[in-house]
Amino acid sequence: MTWSQFLYEAACWPFERFQRHFLSWVLCVVLSLWLVHTTLQDGVEGHATCDFAGQWMHGRGFFREEADQLYQVEAGKRWLSEGYKDKYLEDQINDVLKKGGHNDLYEKGIAGALYPPTASVAFSYFAQFTPATAHAVAFFFYLGMCYGSGWLISRITQGRLQWGEATLCILFFPNNFMGLMLGQNQVLSLTILCAGWYCHHRRWPFVAGLIWGLFAYKPVFAVALLLVPIALRSPRWFLGMALSGMLCVAGTLPYTKGLDPWFRWLEVGKQAERLYQIDRNWVWMSRDLVGLPRRKMWDAESFTNVWRYNIGVWQPGWSWYYTDSKGETTFSPGVWLFWGDDYDWQKHQRVYWYENEQGQETGYWYLTVIGYVLLGSVAGLTVLISVFSFPRHRDSFSRATVDGVPAIFVLTGSLLCVFHFMHYDLLSFALPLLLGLGQLGQWPLRRRILYILFYLIWLGRTCAFYFGNGIFAVPWETYLLLILWGWMGFVTWKERNINQPENKPVSEVLLNQNQDAHEVLN
Repeated sequence: MTWSQFLYEAACWPFERFQRHFLSWVLCVVLSLWLVHTTLQDGVEGHATCDFAGQWMHGRGFFREEADQLYQVEAGKRWLSEGYKDKYLEDQINDVLKKGGHNDLYEKGIAGALYPPTASVAFSYFAQFTPATAHAVAFFFYLGMCYGSGWLISRITQGRLQWGEATLCILFFPNNFMGLMLGQNQVLSLTILCAGWYCHHRRWPFVAGLIWGLFAYKPVFAVALLLVPIALRSPRWFLGMALSGMLCVAGTLPYTKGLDPWFRWLEVGKQAERLYQIDRNWVWMSRDLVGLPRRKMWDAESFTNVWRYNIGVWQPGWSWYYTDSKGETTFSPGVWLFWGDDYDWQKHQRVYWYENEQGQETGYWYLTVIGYVLLGSVAGLTVLISVFSFPRHRDSFSRATVDGVPAIFVLTGSLLCVFHFMHYDLLSFALPLLLGLGQLGQWPLRRRILYILFYLIWLGRTCAFYFGNGIFAVPWETYLLLILWGWMGFVTWKERNINQPENKPVSEVLLNQNQDAHEVLN
């Protein structure tokens, strides 16, 4: 063997299937230990954030068998006082119940988490502990779900994307680490999403619908994901979602003692929508389509300043240490080509709003209309392109709709239609993006190269969230997902005659899938 051949073999060795999987598991373990250390170390206090406190309070009501008092201010204060004291209690009352200075509903005695009563059932399992212990329990539970979702994706892709590889991608997904630290439930959403899609892979549409009906704990996801059975024209999938969702709601009625808590929850939701039109933090931390026009970055002055801050000016440099405003120096290596300018955060991260005749702050109605038109356009095109790409069958099933380009297109389009999803909720897009990674070996070379470049840019957003102020930056993730959705939609339409589903018995479909998996493994 010549030296050139040896160097080539040595360079390729880590990328072979077995070695790649082994290295992925090593990195998964390292990353998991880092997440444990970062999340549970002293001083982080993830349990003291409003993100986790709201869920804990919500589950506490069900755990105390007082679900009929959900969304009542006095009940919420009582439940919070069981886990938080002194300044922590005051902070949670302000952040969870009052939600800033624009909540008139609080004065009427109605306030609470944005989650429906169905979510209190799920959150009650860790609400039996003190907030600090509950946060640790929830963290390990969600961390385990990352591994479970990785296994489901590896099965959906027929092993082309291995378990360790899928899990590593999930752990390193943009701002998943922040969601885990806050005790948020984005991993639970991903697990439900992957479990339902795995049932689609097994050709069990009704069971897939039953599983996705569990999104009754987060109705904005359930409503958006109804586009999937509509786009694939699967009435059994749609029926399963509707039935499961109604059973989840009906199951809470004996505990809520009627519909009063549900009506109060609707009031809380309406107030949150009004607040969402003028609240700077909610708008800038979200990544949804409706809030996109509300960001104060579209006028000439804000556009220039915001983009100069997020993109910066040409100023190459590097450093090994970072010195904060207190003069403390920490080891933080970094390299940059552009240096962001400073600007007035309060001014340019403010949403567009004005004071009405009553002196109340309110948002411009036409910005809301633009946002909903954008959302409706994505939803309509997702359904239309999918329907006309599979025009001959009522239940569209093919390998393409399981892990191919049409699957990526439908999932991305549906998830983009989720109303008001935050930066950590981006994790749900791990399913369509990892389906793309699983398809690399079967795509043409040009598409393969473009997708690799796309995913590398996407991974850059993980670094931006961790090392930079990615939460309040321009929503690059939304733009990247719109690009992916449009690209996959174009390919789906272009190859619509190739993607026709095959009417084969379930046994034959599963046999072909097993044969394909055997060929990949060999």
